[in-house]
Amino acid sequence: MSNLLEQLFWPKSLTGYIIFLIGMYFSCILVSLASDEIIGRWKIYDWLSEDAYIKELSISNNLVSMTYVYKINNKIHLGEKIDVEERLKIELTARQRGELEEKFSSNSSIKIRVDPENYANSIYLASSSDIYAAIFILVPPIFMVYIYMLIIFNNARKIYYPDRR
Repeated sequence: MSNLLEQLFWPKSLTGYIIFLIGMYFSCILVSLASDEIIGRWKIYDWLSEDAYIKELSISNNLVSMTYVYKINNKIHLGEKIDVEERLKIELTARQRGELEEKFSSNSSIKIRVDPENYANSIYLASSSDIYAAIFILVPPIFMVYIYMLIIFNNARKIYYPDRR
């Protein structure tokens, strides 16, 4: 099995090594992006889920910024952070923008996450399904690393134990 994997995936020329290195570079970028999302979600996992109301909403070239108001322990707080990266502006889909505009015009509440240790620190999660995309993005690079590690260990075994098959 590992011989077949080696024939299929191991580079055999300079071009092959260049393609391999480019692939590994982009795999590292994908892992970095996906892990930022996962770590951000992990950080806010035990934060409080609270209702907030949009005080100001600005949409310009698909970029959304907003200020929302929430009340905890009879104290009013303002928040502006959006998504786990805690950005002040974020690009949203037309559906997400429409939902926010509807909630703003009807003064309906939105769900935010609030840090239980610092109630002034809060974020609005624009999409609850980003974690699934991040996990999906992680699968191919991890699979490729597994295959290359299998090939490398198999080749090392052949070098150190040439009489074993």
